[in-house]
Amino acid sequence: MKKIGAALLALLVTAGCVQTVQLNQQAADVNGRPVAVLRNPPIAFGRMLANAGSGNLLYDVLNTTLQGVTEAHKELFGIAAPTTDPARITEGLIAGHLTGSLGAVAHADLAGAIPAGGEGEERVAKIVSLARDKKFTGLVIDLPPEKFRVIYHDHPWAIGGGKVQMSFAAQFRLIDVSTGKVLAAGECAESDVRVTPAKTALEQGQAFTNGKAEELGRKCAEAIIRRALG
Repeated sequence: MKKIGAALLALLVTAGCVQTVQLNQQAADVNGRPVAVLRNPPIAFGRMLANAGSGNLLYDVLNTTLQGVTEAHKELFGIAAPTTDPARITEGLIAGHLTGSLGAVAHADLAGAIPAGGEGEERVAKIVSLARDKKFTGLVIDLPPEKFRVIYHDHPWAIGGGKVQMSFAAQFRLIDVSTGKVLAAGECAESDVRVTPAKTALEQGQAFTNGKAEELGRKCAEAIIRRALG
């Protein structure tokens, strides 16, 4: 189990990390300000195999030609893709915290494509430009998702067959459009605390993956609120 945890942690560490910025509730003018969620496109649901026979090396099995090669692949690709987007759960809970606890005022979502490319300050500048073009000068919640996957642990010695684990990772920024500044920032990298028998996930279908997606979305929001907005 320790090996699984270490491998999963390695999976969730990415080069595009966001430095945590704690919201200064006294200096930041949040109370009474409109807050909108930027509608980022949903991330594709990924499938990954953790094979104990190769030293717990995690590798992508997104190439569907692998489907059906082994029993593990059959079960992995048989797990239903969720219809629930964990990012939307996270965004809603963060917006609820800003309006319910910090006095911000809910505003309609901010729709519009952010030009591809650019991270950090460049991305913020593009979001500020998009918002101002729409005559919005309030606060924007930007939560681009990084990973949303089911991981299949294929261990020959595991009792009851293969096990699955779902994970979700996202970045977060709270942007003040009027000043162009980032008031708060952080990230989350959440996963199931315990693995689930693959047969259970297969039997429950979307009820399983949707339930996990909602759970991961809540955990992500809780982590971001605690670290950046608490």
